Amino acid sequence: MSYYTPQQAAGINWSARWEKYRLPKRFWDYGIADMARTPDNARALDMASDLVATWHQRRPLGDDLPEDRTLMGKGGIVIGPAATGKTRLVCAIATDIARTYNTEVLYMPVVSFFALGHKIRQATEIATKLRDEQSLAEVRKLRRLQEVVTKIPLLVWDDQGKEHDSGSGWVGAEVYRIFRERFDNCRPTLTTTNVPLPEWSEKYESAMFSFLHEAFDAAAMGGKDWRRAGR
Repeated sequence: MSYYTPQQAAGINWSARWEKYRLPKRFWDYGIADMARTPDNARALDMASDLVATWHQRRPLGDDLPEDRTLMGKGGIVIGPAATGKTRLVCAIATDIARTYNTEVLYMPVVSFFALGHKIRQATEIATKLRDEQSLAEVRKLRRLQEVVTKIPLLVWDDQGKEHDSGSGWVGAEVYRIFRERFDNCRPTLTTTNVPLPEWSEKYESAMFSFLHEAFDAAAMGGKDWRRAGR
């Protein structure tokens, strides 16, 4: 099932799309087929291909609901140590889904999302003092970006586990809220992490580990640190 004909896809300014979706520029136009298959990433690449092939079941449009609803809202988690290609892979999945199904995407590193709250508070303080349109527009822009995290059809939520946690429990509750709201509304999430899944319940919410099995397919990536290898 494709929402684009090849002719339609060829006429799209993809660079503008990738910029709008906030994808890292080094991954623009980079799809799953561009990744070299190795024993360390084979299972993750298989999961990636399945996510693209079954996207119409994970993100059904309108009232066209599949008979088998087990994939509805279900995304993917790529787990592994640093510099094994996790971000590269989830961006490649997002690229292939955007190209094939005319799906809007947002790339959001976890640390950037939690920094938004601080930026909004700062911008609001400035807008309150200055009362000028430019300052008020900046507040609105930041709030829209914060809200779109739960509304965008496909969210790439990068580096779960890198966020600062004060120990209050708020971060864990917020992560669970975002994942839960997206899943319940058939908006799949792609995420990367180096935190083993059994540790998520302790680190975030007590129900998180069980929920992850319902809301995500998961695959591990390993191998050598490609950054140190100079690739």
